[in-house]
Amino acid sequence: MTPTSLSSDSNGKSTEPKDAKVMAGLSPLGLIEAALSSDETTDWHPPLAEDLEPYFPGYRDFAFIDRGGMGAVYSATQTSLDRKVAIKVLPPDLGEDPLFVDIFQSEARLLARLQHPNVVAIYDFGRSELGLLYIVMEYVEGISLLEMLKREGALKPVRAFKIAAQVCDGLQFAHDRGVIHRDIKPTNILIDDSDSVRVADFGLAQGLQLGKPSLTPRGRMLRVGTPVYSAPEQMKPGAVVDGRADVYSLGVTLYEMLTGKLPSVPLKAPSKVAEVPSMVDKIILQAMDPDPDCRPESAVDMSASLRKVAKRLSTPVLSHTISQRPIVSMMTTVIITICMIYLLDELENMVRRQKARTTALAKSISEMLVKIDDQFTLLNIPMTWDTAYSQSQKLKEYELASIHSTEEAARLQKVLSEMNITESIWLGGISKTGANDAFVWADQSPWTYAHWMPDSDKDKIVLSEIQPINQSQPLGPDGSMPDWIELRNDGDTVVDLTGWQFVFMNPSGTWRTRIGDLKTRGSPSMLMSPGDHRVLICSDQLKDTSSAPFIPFSLDERQGRIAWLSPSGRRIQVFDRQWVQIHGPRSLVSDETGHGWSLSSVLTPGAPNKTLTRKFHLDTRPRATRMAVMMLPSWGGHWTQENPETTALVLLKRQKTNASQIKTPDRASNQPAP
Repeated sequence: MTPTSLSSDSNGKSTEPKDAKVMAGLSPLGLIEAALSSDETTDWHPPLAEDLEPYFPGYRDFAFIDRGGMGAVYSATQTSLDRKVAIKVLPPDLGEDPLFVDIFQSEARLLARLQHPNVVAIYDFGRSELGLLYIVMEYVEGISLLEMLKREGALKPVRAFKIAAQVCDGLQFAHDRGVIHRDIKPTNILIDDSDSVRVADFGLAQGLQLGKPSLTPRGRMLRVGTPVYSAPEQMKPGAVVDGRADVYSLGVTLYEMLTGKLPSVPLKAPSKVAEVPSMVDKIILQAMDPDPDCRPESAVDMSASLRKVAKRLSTPVLSHTISQRPIVSMMTTVIITICMIYLLDELENMVRRQKARTTALAKSISEMLVKIDDQFTLLNIPMTWDTAYSQSQKLKEYELASIHSTEEAARLQKVLSEMNITESIWLGGISKTGANDAFVWADQSPWTYAHWMPDSDKDKIVLSEIQPINQSQPLGPDGSMPDWIELRNDGDTVVDLTGWQFVFMNPSGTWRTRIGDLKTRGSPSMLMSPGDHRVLICSDQLKDTSSAPFIPFSLDERQGRIAWLSPSGRRIQVFDRQWVQIHGPRSLVSDETGHGWSLSSVLTPGAPNKTLTRKFHLDTRPRATRMAVMMLPSWGGHWTQENPETTALVLLKRQKTNASQIKTPDRASNQPAP
């Protein structure tokens, strides 16, 4: 499980309201959007974890987690108790403001008394030997609500309401003790595997209790909340803010949880934006009312409403109708009987509608079938392998395709080329548990033929250095480059880089590419001799050229994972976690094994790595995982092994057998993976 940061805005920007005269004519949501468009980037660079550690006696094993406009968060181990903690460090200019320091100390003492199951605990606070204000917090194993929404999209109403109700419980506990959070948003709601919730970042040193924001010596206004989530009264200078501001922010957050979107202008009810029951509209719209007097009076009131609706949505339809009171008269019995008849009739109609939808789905799938020849048909809908297998079971005449000869493969590729079909295509091959397992066909036919991408397990090309901090800077006459990666040939033969795969993953998505194409195979620019180091530029601004291989997208120094695969899909190096916030000029460098990584301030593109300066806790040894067989029409119809969760078109084959079908094979063939 990935540890979640306890941080403020993840983009490192502080957002302040525009001039009140400019925004006076806007609606509350319009005011928020206008405020959000005015960004002021902070010029503070958080200290490196290894530079920070010597100034925090009693804590060790510092590691950077995240940063925001109001500070940076690190994980560390408290030596005396041998427990993991999160330490938030504030920018140095805040410690130079006596007013701010007074507010910080008084609020920290108050927050330390917030001991509640739904609130991140505060352990300690103070000023480090570097003069930086800091606060030590409970380290939460889990993910933020923001990460959950990125991974899963909009949540089911019952789950969303149960999460929000726990947030209300934590807020009410704080409100009862005079603490207003002022920045409720998905980043500050932490969730573990059992959906237990902790609220983080309670209003530290916001300065609002004095009636107006405080300014640092540099004139930087302190954060008063994230505009798109903040209540309208928070954006008004000198306004008095109470717990109903947190209720408003939670309403916006709940809107986002249910619809996958932030509210827009004009505001639409959640049920008008997504498939959400209309009974939830009232709770959310009331919480987001611009007038605090029209919102729920307290977080506990909102919690009661949330739990009531969650219970109602969780209760089977029949139990809604049957009265919870005893049947005391014949009339009551008659009424309930009539209701039962209507309900059973409605249930029958629901079943009919479901059958109609299933029939329509089958019809829509049949309409997406593209005939290749008398034997093969293409399902022209991108889907995962498991979905493809499931859909193939619903088709009477087809099954996932197996291929058994050179002639069959050549005939298929010829027709695909004539039809100008170049997208990747799933075949019916699947491994049992890992990339080194043998493959079997889902139709139970024998594995007698394979057409893998040219590859050899003796080819030992590894990633040896990664530089993700330059983004899309142009090539300079001084040799400066955009992002780049370095490859190293650890084998004893010349290797052609054509077709090798580079994958970059971060919260924004996954980018993948194969190096070169069929035209570059065998060209001098693609060949690497034993012991060679080769630099490949990563940029979304360079034009394709056959003379020099490159990666057609940029990396990201803030977060990222990388996978390096051979042409046939052999997993050479796969990062087990994301790096977090690499500060330049530094690069990630590997040791002689290619699996141990460190941060180095000495960049050596195209040359052996220098002495490693700091261990970076990454493990790039590939793990066993199920793999499926994918056909690549743009690469001559060759095959590669691919994660079944990837989407591709689907190749189907006639002559469906009566043999039992498989999803995860119980036995392996004699044909190993490449």
